[in-house]
Amino acid sequence: VSTQSTGEGFLFEDCLTGFKWMANYALRKMDEGYTCLFAYEESIGYMYGTNVMDKDGISAGPVLAAYASKLYDRGMSLSQYLHSLYTKYGYHISTDSYYLCYDPPT
Repeated sequence: VSTQSTGEGFLFEDCLTGFKWMANYALRKMDEGYTCLFAYEESIGYMYGTNVMDKDGISAGPVLAAYASKLYDRGMSLSQYLHSLYTKYGYHISTDSYYLCYDPPT
């Protein structure tokens, strides 16, 4: 999203992980006059708009379905559109990881 924001001219900012942080951050930015269109975290949680200030698959599903319908009207599938985004912005890969401590200090 950072790469897209640079190319398209919208604000992208990082904040702490967790939707309590992201929703509160979005509310602060809205108080400054910004509109929150989208928030996400690495664990595949999405917040579209501000109707539900939390990650919510029930609100995300209709947004995806509506966009798929618009793409269909243009003769394009979601997969084709995704590949057009790859062409425009490049591939971006992230991984989540953690550390195991088998011998914690006492």
